[in-house]
Amino acid sequence: MLPDGRVSSVICTDPYLKASFLDGLASCKSDVHYLDLDLLYSGMVSAGILPRREITVYRPGTGGLYSSLDRMLGRASSAGSLIIIDTLNGLFNILEDRDAGRMIDSYIMLLGLACRSSGSRAVMASMSLRRDGAWALSPTGRRVIGAGTISTIRLEREGRGATAYSAGGGSVISADLGIPESNPKAL
Repeated sequence: MLPDGRVSSVICTDPYLKASFLDGLASCKSDVHYLDLDLLYSGMVSAGILPRREITVYRPGTGGLYSSLDRMLGRASSAGSLIIIDTLNGLFNILEDRDAGRMIDSYIMLLGLACRSSGSRAVMASMSLRRDGAWALSPTGRRVIGAGTISTIRLEREGRGATAYSAGGGSVISADLGIPESNPKAL
């Protein structure tokens, strides 16, 4: 589903669907590095909603963000790694800078270059909504990053399962992920 040597963008409106989908991706690789900026994945694992996996999870605050990003770039340079950035929303929130968009774009370009040279894969997840015909980060309204070198996957819930759509609108895969209800009280 994820092309080798590329950065993929996963957009979704349901946080539980996003976390379950990323967990499914993490279960398919042995060298996984997960930057958990919104802490939902870590919370779901701690609560026993998602299984514990043998992956490296980074949960940086403002002070540790740059060292985590640096380590993840280094891992992306290793063949066969999977880098997961969850979420772009969290990255923008931590950086809280007028030039955050430029910094994030630059990091993504570096990550893409590292992945292309090593055959690794990277996934950037974002909580998004459709605004004026384009996908925007929720709730900030910033446009979701999209370039010719980034493949976009849009997730939609279907009961306890999901369908992933490619940027062209075609269905990529449907699966029963056993996704928890969207209502946090149900957890």
